[in-house]
Amino acid sequence: MEETVVNYLRNVLRGQQNGKILNLELATVVKNFLDNDNFVMEAVASHSSNVFLLSSKLKNEQKFILKIRTTNQEKKHFGLKTEADICLELANDLSVTVPKIVLYGSTDEFEIALYGYRAGVLASDVLLDDTQIIFIWSAILEIQNRLIISKINSVQSIVKNLNEDHDFSGKIVRHTSKLLNIKLDPLRLKIIDDKLNLEKMKRSRTILSDRSPANWIISGNDIIAIDFDLLLPESCLGDFVLFIDDYRLSVPYNRNTMIGNCLNFLKKKGISFTHEDFHWCAVNRNLLQGALLYKNSKAGSLFCYQRALDSSIILKAGFIEQEIRKILPEVA
Repeated sequence: MEETVVNYLRNVLRGQQNGKILNLELATVVKNFLDNDNFVMEAVASHSSNVFLLSSKLKNEQKFILKIRTTNQEKKHFGLKTEADICLELANDLSVTVPKIVLYGSTDEFEIALYGYRAGVLASDVLLDDTQIIFIWSAILEIQNRLIISKINSVQSIVKNLNEDHDFSGKIVRHTSKLLNIKLDPLRLKIIDDKLNLEKMKRSRTILSDRSPANWIISGNDIIAIDFDLLLPESCLGDFVLFIDDYRLSVPYNRNTMIGNCLNFLKKKGISFTHEDFHWCAVNRNLLQGALLYKNSKAGSLFCYQRALDSSIILKAGFIEQEIRKILPEVA
């Protein structure tokens, strides 16, 4: 697979095969060390794509991130073409940094995206301070606001149907059944639909792009937003839930304090939510995320279900609490 993709890359860079070069300067660097067989590919852990660090054998050469998805691979949403378009669009319009997209291409077997690499550490691997947290939260709002007015066709299709999705509980039931083989009672989860379809929550709907701590790179004084292959219509709070309730987050605060800090931050930006609003979004998002993480990370899945349980207890949502307790023995 890797050899086939490298040969495809070579041919695109030589102009001998269809593919779109989006950064000629960086593409020239890649072409030089691929043509000279002067490269190394190292696998990088990822849930949604096959990811490799592509680098030269020579020291101090530019490195690249290569993402590969096979055409028969189950996709969370729109895949690498949309992600490449988003990075290209956001690079021109955001104060926050996104990866430089070098090349996108596809065949009948796979699609690939090649990005410039920035040295740094994932935000999930360090203890974040207040300045970093606020920067990320500000960037989340900026990304959400930019995606809402995006000209990318696949993103526009989500925006056009933003308020037509009312069946939050149905998604939870289907994902839990498919991925964990556990049957939940849809009637007991119906209150999630009632709460998330209130007019206030519908007005706050935007495009969630998974702004968890693992999707930010800290590079010196810069913080880079990465990975845009998951796009979903959801409340503005969804990305903040994914950040605060991620099992890899390390901050000097407990969950309740983080939620309070987040709501105060949003209020200063003119966006008002209550603790109850946050916890209903947290129940919904964590029940979905727990199912999605189950196959790849039992620890992450369990953490999501525990957070969903914590929120259901705070909300005194006894029926939901009982449904979550059906799941916990499977992931514990």
